[in-house]
Amino acid sequence: NLKTVNLPASTSVSGHMFANCTSLSEKFTIGKGVTTLSKYNPFANSAVPGFIVDENNENFYTDGYGLYSKDGIHSFATGANISEYEILSKVTINGVEYTVNSIYNQAFIGANIDKLTIPSSITFIGEHIASGSTIGTLYYNATEAGSSGYWENQYLATPFEKIHAI
Repeated sequence: NLKTVNLPASTSVSGHMFANCTSLSEKFTIGKGVTTLSKYNPFANSAVPGFIVDENNENFYTDGYGLYSKDGIHSFATGANISEYEILSKVTINGVEYTVNSIYNQAFIGANIDKLTIPSSITFIGEHIASGSTIGTLYYNATEAGSSGYWENQYLATPFEKIHAI
């Protein structure tokens, strides 16, 4: 039963590498040397409660729950016990500010969140971003993201209880 992982020198984390690993019970550490993270959530349906990114890593950022690259969110800590999450619109990596414009494939797969807010900076939505999740309410910027029908399509693969434009 794998409980913790620390990737100090690995350069790449491939898609589904730790998928369905429900014994992961400690925050996952992304070390200084990690340069690549798959566009498919490596932590899909795992029990990871959060992320730690080495302060010297030049490619990734975390707010503790979301794992971000310079342009998008790759993974969400599905083992986290929080009721609301707002995807960041900007991240700062090594003193440089980047706009978050993507939600990558399966980023919220298996998440249990009452309220998810998607900022207007998001212009790309990957496949099945919330498949198997229990996200109750989705908030999004209607002028950037389109109509509510957009959020009910196959790319989300989850029935939201409520969808609100903000």
